Amino acid sequence: MRHGTVTEFVRPTAITFHQPMTMKLHAGTVDVTMRYTLSPQASSTRVKRVVSIAIPWSLRIVQPLLVRAFRTESARTLLALKTYADALP
Repeated sequence: MRHGTVTEFVRPTAITFHQPMTMKLHAGTVDVTMRYTLSPQASSTRVKRVVSIAIPWSLRIVQPLLVRAFRTESARTLLALKTYADALP
């Protein structure tokens, strides 16, 4: 679990989080910003997720692993959000 702050909240269309991730062994901090934009469609809602990741030089060698982990987490998060929204009355 990571802790962060909400830096933008425009109900019900947008929310942005800033979640820096401090790596073990003092390897540096990965600066992460995630923005969700929700757009109503005819019979659904389109969710757009934009993730910005700033990786310090000391972690560039593992950048492909970090990016893959964020893509996996993005898919999991969006699926959980869809499951929740689909269950709403």
